Amino acid sequence: MDFEDLKSIELTIQQMFNEFLNVDHENHFFQYYISKTKNVYIKGITKDKNTIQLEMHGPIISNADIARLLRNYGWEIGESSGTNIINSTMQEFKNGNAALFIFQSLRAYDLSYDDINFEGYEIKTL
Repeated sequence: MDFEDLKSIELTIQQMFNEFLNVDHENHFFQYYISKTKNVYIKGITKDKNTIQLEMHGPIISNADIARLLRNYGWEIGESSGTNIINSTMQEFKNGNAALFIFQSLRAYDLSYDDINFEGYEIKTL
């Protein structure tokens, strides 16, 4: 993938966050699929008025270096489930830091161009 393709993914994540923050986000959650074929996606739900819990789903991360990197970012790695969890602040959602952080974290799955089949995102009622 070239830089422009990658940058558009980050911008789409931020667009989704902006929409999520403009709905009654305490009664909604979002899902952002980057690869339906590899089942890689991010899910977010409001934990409290200042925090959104993020779940990054995908194949189990077996590479120790990548798992260590994600732990250093603050992710709790689901050793056997493929679900990794982190809490993010509302401010990080508003200022773009969360979008960049998620974009960088999704790269841990080392998806090829053919693996990425982004079909959009969903914001749903709980």
